[in-house]
Amino acid sequence: MNEPQSCSACNQPDTYENIIDNYCRADFVIRTKIRRMQKSKLACKKARILKIREGVNREKVRRPTLQHANMTSCCGELARHAGKKAPLLIMGNRDGKELTPTFIMEWQNTMAFKGALKAMKARIDCSSPQIISDTVDGNPPEDENERRRRAGRSKKKHHKKGGGRRHHTSGTLAVVSGGSPTFRT
Repeated sequence: MNEPQSCSACNQPDTYENIIDNYCRADFVIRTKIRRMQKSKLACKKARILKIREGVNREKVRRPTLQHANMTSCCGELARHAGKKAPLLIMGNRDGKELTPTFIMEWQNTMAFKGALKAMKARIDCSSPQIISDTVDGNPPEDENERRRRAGRSKKKHHKKGGGRRHHTSGTLAVVSGGSPTFRT
């Protein structure tokens, strides 16, 4: 059974590449829950805005009513499954004064979804061709801070409280005003 091209908003693969690709193309990205769905409209509860392009009305995106030609026939299953309880990730574009969804997916707990959200929160640079080349292997690109944090973990040495190892020698241990221990014989 072939679905019409306009039905693609709710039938997206949940891969990192697809989520980031849609993110880069979208005028707005929100996290919200469904309030009600009618023929061509999807009314949502108050949304958390993850991305909004200049020129898009923030108030319309904050409490969105999305327009789609055949919303109930296309996304009806998603709405029934998600209902009013499960949050959705919705991306879309402004079409005149209306908001049109291009990507609707239930909020997930998969590695690809989490990686894409992390990239979104880091304000990923969509104009960079490195994003595409880095994600071909299926791994989300690391940001510079994450690399440093991971590198720092491997180099850190765990010392006991009090400054590390102490060697027993004949003599007395004395602490000088610099804080470093010295031995007196």
